[in-house]
Parts: sequence; structure tokens; C-alpha cells
Amino acid sequence: MGVVAKRSSMTFFSDGNSHYSHRVRIVLAEKGVTVDIIEADSSNIPEELTDLNPYNTLPTLLDRELVLYESKAVSYTHLTLPTSDLV
Repeated sequence: MGVVAKRSSMTFFSDGNSHYSHRVRIVLAEKGVTVDIIEADSSNIPEELTDLNPYNTLPTLLDRELVLYESKAVSYTHLTLPTSDLV
């Protein structure tokens, strides 16, 4: 029997130079949320992201069919995802 890796329903396009990206990653880690992280930078936007985000900005969070970018991604991860001891 082979091992099947479970793919997350959430994908995060992250920029290592963005404080918004850092905030989202911290909240996701603290809440224990499984997410596929795609590292990118503003000068080299992945083609997949240009189809999702009309502004072509980072960070961008894709949760199933919902696309959030910049500060909205921070608010979504903090307020909507299952809670932990973050306060």
C-alpha cells in the first residue's frame, strides 16, 4: 500500500519581504492550519497567481474558491480559521 500525501485545500502565495506575508504565516502556523506555500516575489509573479488576483500582488491566499490578498488575507486567517490560544 502506498502513502498518499494529503494536499491542502488552501494555497498561500508568499513574499519573503512582505510584512503581510509574515503575519499570515505566523497565524497559520499558530493555528496549525495545513497550507501549501508558494514562495514568490513581486518582480516574478507566478502565472497561476495572475489568473487569481487581478492586482497581481503578494501575499495572496486561496482557500478553495475564495481569493484574498494583502491585508484581507491577514484578517481572514485571524478571524475565520479555527481558533487557538492566539489573543
